[in-house]
Amino acid sequence: MIAQEGVKFHLKKTPARQQLRPPNHGSAHDRVTSYVRTYARNKMHGDFLSWWPEIITSPFGVVDKGGNDASISGRTIHALSHQEGDSINDCTDPGSVIKPEYSHCDAVATEILRAKREHPHAKVEIMAGDVASVFRNISIHSNSVYLFPGQIEEENVLVIELSASFGWTGFPGFYEAVSGAIPHVHGTHHNDANPTGFFNYHWVDNYISVAPNVGTTLSEAERSLRFAMEAILGVEAINDKKFTQWKTRQRVLGLEFDSVTELVSIPQAKIDKARGIVASAYSAKSLTCKAHRSLLDSLRHVATCLRAARPFLQHLRLRESHPNRFQHVPVSDEMKQDLLWRWLVLHTPQLNGVSLDFFNVLPPPDIVVEVDASDFGLCALDTAAHRELTYQFSKAETGLINEIKAGSPNGFDINFRELLSCAFAVHTWPPLAAHQRDKRPLHVHFRIDSISTVAWQNKLSSQNPRAQVLIRLLSWWETTHRLQSSVSHVTGVDNGRTYADSRISANPSFATLFASLTLGWAREEAKVDLATYIRGHSVADATYQQYERVLNKWHVWASRRGISVWFADYPLAVQGQHISDFVLHGFRFGYGSDGPIPSETIMTVLHGIRHFFAAAGYEFPITHPHIRMLLKGISRLDAPRTSKSPVSMELLETCFRGLSLNDHFEQVLWGFCACHSSFS
Repeated sequence: MIAQEGVKFHLKKTPARQQLRPPNHGSAHDRVTSYVRTYARNKMHGDFLSWWPEIITSPFGVVDKGGNDASISGRTIHALSHQEGDSINDCTDPGSVIKPEYSHCDAVATEILRAKREHPHAKVEIMAGDVASVFRNISIHSNSVYLFPGQIEEENVLVIELSASFGWTGFPGFYEAVSGAIPHVHGTHHNDANPTGFFNYHWVDNYISVAPNVGTTLSEAERSLRFAMEAILGVEAINDKKFTQWKTRQRVLGLEFDSVTELVSIPQAKIDKARGIVASAYSAKSLTCKAHRSLLDSLRHVATCLRAARPFLQHLRLRESHPNRFQHVPVSDEMKQDLLWRWLVLHTPQLNGVSLDFFNVLPPPDIVVEVDASDFGLCALDTAAHRELTYQFSKAETGLINEIKAGSPNGFDINFRELLSCAFAVHTWPPLAAHQRDKRPLHVHFRIDSISTVAWQNKLSSQNPRAQVLIRLLSWWETTHRLQSSVSHVTGVDNGRTYADSRISANPSFATLFASLTLGWAREEAKVDLATYIRGHSVADATYQQYERVLNKWHVWASRRGISVWFADYPLAVQGQHISDFVLHGFRFGYGSDGPIPSETIMTVLHGIRHFFAAAGYEFPITHPHIRMLLKGISRLDAPRTSKSPVSMELLETCFRGLSLNDHFEQVLWGFCACHSSFS
């Protein structure tokens, strides 16, 4: 019925008759030639708006399309969601809309691995096909076309859509009802290499084929797909420009699948785009809702194949549901820290790529580790290797546990400690990585007796600041050691061994119980102050050493004045006063430099000290308004920056006369001097 009569539009409410027609989006005015070209096919003359007052017009907009020149090309969008509350999409009866069902693109990864197993000596290649003007293949019923017009104001033209508009919420489902026949027909064809039918994955108008390069299989698979498109939608439906060659590395839905390296990765162009967006966001004080949405969309896409980048979305997502699109989203210090981590991840090429085995669905684990935490310590059990790892909390950590039991929100709760046991195992057992395979990472599965901890690690986010650090560290360590971790919940009844192990220091009976359950197991006990150590080392080694030096300066300064180094039981006002005195001391005398230092250096010192305060579970309030005002005042007294003078021609001539160009070394030296003077 849809193919014969077109889509019938069902309203849940009748749109109000328009007294004023909405103007087009600014992007349409800027690139009018782009969308005029889209509709300049069939024209009729006449005053249709006066003849047909029931017509509802919606504005046009133009967005960038691929890597084409934005000034002359673009994708025309019919903004059928304008105006909020009374738009065509708002008036649509959701019960009449067909919900499309698409499969995840991990089906492509699964098919590549299957084909490689069945044809180990053949190349497995990928081809992408596309339908031309996808939504134009579905018509609108004549009784509904009055709801889909728009205006081209510059040409005084009214556009009446007779086929599906790219912008209506219901058309993806209706298109799928018709075009879903293409993969069905394609999948019924077969040959010797594909006895059960050709692989046929599709997403809207994208059709992906995977096949081994055996005999004529590739040409037969392509011919089958083209035949199915022509049979269902007609010969003009085939978009020859979007039919790719058969390759072992092919772009599929914005991702690159490589059947040789068995990796899914983000195209370099997407990485470069994300770098630019991150740099712009970091340097801004606030973002428009559009810029914030663009930032999140780009980083989410990149995080598809960069697992280490996913935990750094949490602070960026806080304003995602901002109610007013005209307000700006402030770039907080936490967001800036996440953007810095993102910048580091985006500039680490080896992080880009997910094994086909691990794309969306994980394979069975290579190692299962049972972990548990208590008020007394942590434990981790490698059940296959029969080895155990235990850790008894230090006095400082026990103090944090007592504080949180008394109501202090220091974040050292049982859920955090359960997550800490996972970090404990990964950090202490780096030999786990020695078991890794050539083409895919080692899958380590943790069984945890905490539903909240499982949710944190699965979502890679938490409201607990301590847990946020651990989640990021775990993701980073996964990349460093070529691991892939997963977690699942285990009930207390099934957690007897780890329950006893984490409480060995509390009562000898637990030691006896655990020994009876793990006869012959190898035992290892960690002595390091774990929580402080892990959080302290949550930065690069060079940064850690720099922070450690400034912490020593703080220790010396505070001790000489009889101030508690960790501000034990000091009120906030007193803490702020001591930090202000420390700032003024640095401004006047420096911190070992025998002279005043600029405000930027003072701020770096304060951040280094705060890093260790946070690692120990204390506050170092450098964001206090008094301290911020003090630093701002000091910054006005900083000496102005002076740029180095460029290389003068006299100096260059002197260098030239003093060199012997017969010597190869001095030839290179002269080349360097000449190039340096050109860019000075």
